[in-house]
Amino acid sequence: MKKIFHISSTFEKSNINEDGSIVIKGLASTNALDRTGDVIDHNAWKEGGLDNYSGNPIILFNHDYDRPIGRATGLKVTENGLELEAKISKSA
Repeated sequence: MKKIFHISSTFEKSNINEDGSIVIKGLASTNALDRTGDVIDHNAWKEGGLDNYSGNPIILFNHDYDRPIGRATGLKVTENGLELEAKISKSA
């Protein structure tokens, strides 16, 4: 059975693991103006913006707390924003 993913951000699928999960890499947040007019400067992530998330770095489908699909395995703050590497579950 094929699964269809609709992702509104550009991520790179880096590999498919033996357990069927996939690893993705990309920018989870950028310094660009979003559709509601907000900007999150990359320095905000350095100043404690990740403290709570790092304790339980789950990835949610469409920000829906009832639909966890994976876990962040790497977070890195760069001048472009927040880089993310995540393992997405086969069952997602």
